[in-house]
Amino acid sequence: MIYNLDCEALRPLDEAENNLSGQSVDVQNESQESRTYSPQLMILYETGDINSALRILIDSLHDPFNATAVATVLIEEGIRQEFEQRVIAQMRTLTDAVSEHPAYMRMLQRLKELNVNTIVAEENEMVPPMASPVLVCDCTHDVLGLGVTDGPTGAITMHTFSSTMQAIEIYQRDTVPYVSSCIWNETLEGSYELVASINCKVFFINCNKVDLSPISRSLKADDTFVVVANGFHYETLRIYEQPKVIIFPIRHQIVNKPDEKKDDIGSTISFLEE
Repeated sequence: MIYNLDCEALRPLDEAENNLSGQSVDVQNESQESRTYSPQLMILYETGDINSALRILIDSLHDPFNATAVATVLIEEGIRQEFEQRVIAQMRTLTDAVSEHPAYMRMLQRLKELNVNTIVAEENEMVPPMASPVLVCDCTHDVLGLGVTDGPTGAITMHTFSSTMQAIEIYQRDTVPYVSSCIWNETLEGSYELVASINCKVFFINCNKVDLSPISRSLKADDTFVVVANGFHYETLRIYEQPKVIIFPIRHQIVNKPDEKKDDIGSTISFLEE
């Protein structure tokens, strides 16, 4: 269900009393112990594994205050309609821990003041209290009312891109301090440019939240390092003086562009080292 707010499917809620502050946010309730805010950026190309990407996004939509949830998703324009339809089909009623969270309530109040499109669950798929996950189209989190380090807003923002350069430009307008990115693209085309341009440390390509223990020593030492372990290619390197981690599955057959050689897959992405 896609709405231009005022949105009838989002139940009216009173404005919350307290403001989130600081760099730590609570994943369930502000009165409980906080965890470090480590938001993720998702980028899905037409050639990417939409099923895997959807599983991750749906989990984040229903648990937006998880410290490592997806905060923003960028979708290549050719699959946006399919993506929206499949997201709506999997949306269900939020738990009380999410729907009663002050940040979620503030976000709904803010949406009523904005002229933005939102994607929410179909009413017949929800049960009381009829609180839906929220995907906000073409909007950044700072517009939803929180600062750069104030934590999750309770919604996920979604943007459409037609090229890697446009995806980078959309990212550059954002204010969220992403800790990781997951990029879904069956070819390596565009992935290197994203790694070089996005200011976060960990890049999962065609995978997500893979165990980092095989590179733990190099991470601590801030070394350039490449290893294949447990079916994954791990690489640590510095790009423009920023430490980066790149991980992708070796078992996953990343398709070469016509001018690429098979021997290049799994080797060090050395051209990123300036």
